[in-house]
Amino acid sequence: MPIRTLHIDIEGGWGGSSRSLFELTSKFRQNQIYPVIAHRQKGPISKRYRKIGIQSRHIPEIFSYAPKLRVKNFKNFIASLPKMLELPKVIDKIINMVRLHKIQIIHLNYEGLFIMAKLLKQKLNIPIICHSRTQIPNDIFGRYLVKTLSKNVDHIFFISPQEKKRFCQMEIGSKVSKSVMWNISANKKGKRLKKTSEVVYFGDISPAKGADRLVDIAKELESEQEITIIAYGTERNKKGFLNHLITQSRSQGIQNKIIFRKHNSEPEKIMRRSLALVRPSRYNDPWGRDVIEATSNGLPVLATGNFSGVIKPKINGFLFNTFDAKKIAKKIIELHNNPGLWSRISKAGPKIGKKFSGKNQVKQFYEISKRLVKK
Repeated sequence: MPIRTLHIDIEGGWGGSSRSLFELTSKFRQNQIYPVIAHRQKGPISKRYRKIGIQSRHIPEIFSYAPKLRVKNFKNFIASLPKMLELPKVIDKIINMVRLHKIQIIHLNYEGLFIMAKLLKQKLNIPIICHSRTQIPNDIFGRYLVKTLSKNVDHIFFISPQEKKRFCQMEIGSKVSKSVMWNISANKKGKRLKKTSEVVYFGDISPAKGADRLVDIAKELESEQEITIIAYGTERNKKGFLNHLITQSRSQGIQNKIIFRKHNSEPEKIMRRSLALVRPSRYNDPWGRDVIEATSNGLPVLATGNFSGVIKPKINGFLFNTFDAKKIAKKIIELHNNPGLWSRISKAGPKIGKKFSGKNQVKQFYEISKRLVKK
């Protein structure tokens, strides 16, 4: 009999964590794991799950709070307090789903669900697994999150060694079982399409993700008539930031060099016909879902940071220890004007991307689940 799992997600297909969960659960073997999904946001993910025969339920009361680096966490925590009033309602709904589907393991798809982990642990006698997808700040909120997860979950998956390292530095006392599970790329089989002169960005339109830095790069590319930056994404927290960037690009006369488009649910198709992916994140984290999918689909990556677990400098992309618009633009131009260089880096990507295929991730999740169920 397969292990019956309930996966709790904060998104509806709009962000990387939701897409990552879909790629994982869609590859489960039916005789090993039977997944059911609960998600907070409405979105395209419901239709995708329905198409492959996985049950999902929209529960808007799902509560999450995750402190962030470079963010005013106290202000955000106060703003989230009214939503906490919905916690009893959502816990009852989750318990009903557990009973209805005879769930054996709960999987929290985001560390921001740590308060729900504590409440569910008090009410249910089944194992809880959590995914940690961001670098947790070492402040009072981050330390409380780490302490709560350590006490109330049975295993934590980290999306890279960097998140695991940071968590371990903050962990005091009880040390929860943990391991690294790389995200799975939505790699589409088929030939690499002919590249265009478009440099792409996928992610939140926010200062933390460096969306404003795209304007600086576009300015450096002003004299390059063929090259354009296309940014796919939406605002989540900082309202008005997108309009600010559009106004800024117009004032500098580069509105045709940087174009902002809405979130795209199938970025891999765009990646397979683009020149490069740029990730100018202020978190200096060159290992996100956009980076993994880009390199797996043969797209050169230019990213800020120095961790080479995904991007190998000069092999499948380029890393920049500090943001420098001029240097990044220069490398983009070099990729555009040197077909041999672009082709070499493009071909190296899928070879490195094999570890993001999903085979090992599915096996890892199943083995951990099997061990926890037998306890």
